[in-house]
Amino acid sequence: MIDQSGYARYCRLELHSRLADKTLDAVADTIRERAEGDSDIVFVVPDTNALYANSALESWRFREAERFALVLTPAVMRELDERKGHHPNPAVSEKAAKLIRMISECRRRGRLVDGVALAGRNRIQAWPMEPKMVLDIH
Repeated sequence: MIDQSGYARYCRLELHSRLADKTLDAVADTIRERAEGDSDIVFVVPDTNALYANSALESWRFREAERFALVLTPAVMRELDERKGHHPNPAVSEKAAKLIRMISECRRRGRLVDGVALAGRNRIQAWPMEPKMVLDIH
């Protein structure tokens, strides 16, 4: 019989906790780099489900944030592109295509990497690459 008392589970939990901390630190570093001194702006990083739920991005509001930047990650952009015409649920394909068209319109107004104005003082931007993470968690 193999003894699997608590220690292995604790080590695994500790390992995952450290990995999560490093990942969140890398994302926070990327946000700080992108903020460029804009201390009163909140960065909102939606997943595709949030975008599908309300694709009218210009109407998004948050009680906690007077100003925000809606950040589209490479993973979200990839998923939208993959689903715009190739999803078993036609409604998802239509929503993805609508979002891609809206994002393309924003690109016509400026560089998404730099941020493009949405309604009011808010903006939309896209990160060109995933955050750099050092996964040495020893």
